[in-house]
Amino acid sequence: MEDLEVNLSGIDATGEEEKKEEVTPVTSEVIDIEWEQVEQIYKATEVTAQIEIQLSRAFLQFEKFKTQLMSQLRETEAFAIQEGQKLKESMNIDRSIVYELKLPANPGEKAFFIRKDQ
Repeated sequence: MEDLEVNLSGIDATGEEEKKEEVTPVTSEVIDIEWEQVEQIYKATEVTAQIEIQLSRAFLQFEKFKTQLMSQLRETEAFAIQEGQKLKESMNIDRSIVYELKLPANPGEKAFFIRKDQ
């Protein structure tokens, strides 16, 4: 997507221009404005629309990525729990007693099943 830039350097955003003489305010229902007077405003609104589109796309991509990560997290947690249960069964540990698997702090160290009395 091409980058859009707006040059706002020539616009007086404060509306404070030196008034040389008193002018009667315009009160017409419809006031014609030349293109040159609104060109920068028009371009700024076009850029705003493009930014909004880009932002909505970025949010959508983030939500898809977040959903994917959350799914991977659930699957990995379920796998760890399942493997812990298999390990408990393979060690013939009484099913009626609750044990917590204490994993090692570092690879190569021992792990423990610690009995949790209620």
